[in-house]
Amino acid sequence: MSRAGGTVRLRRVLISGGARSTFEIKIPALVRGYAPDQLAGDIKHGDRLVILSPSALDAKQWHKGVPLEDASDGKDPRLALLKKAEVIITGKKHQVVNVIPFIVQDVLVRIELQVRG
Repeated sequence: MSRAGGTVRLRRVLISGGARSTFEIKIPALVRGYAPDQLAGDIKHGDRLVILSPSALDAKQWHKGVPLEDASDGKDPRLALLKKAEVIITGKKHQVVNVIPFIVQDVLVRIELQVRG
């Protein structure tokens, strides 16, 4: 991923005891726009596709403060955190519109984000 793409920043808000702070990581990602024939449904002109590696998220402790074992409902907290994240691409903030996990044999192997902003 790092050879074909670039680096983006992922930012999320942490709330602890009423205090707000942000947690931000830099992570390799593949970023591209959508082709005109892909502009359908919830995908709008200007949206971008960001492809992430789950292992890169883990290495940067994206789920800091939310143990992966706490996903007793079967949902991966890394995905839930991404739904509320901002993605900064070349200095510009984008909101996550959609998170698409790719799971092979019960293992999360790739994450695609549709971002807008």
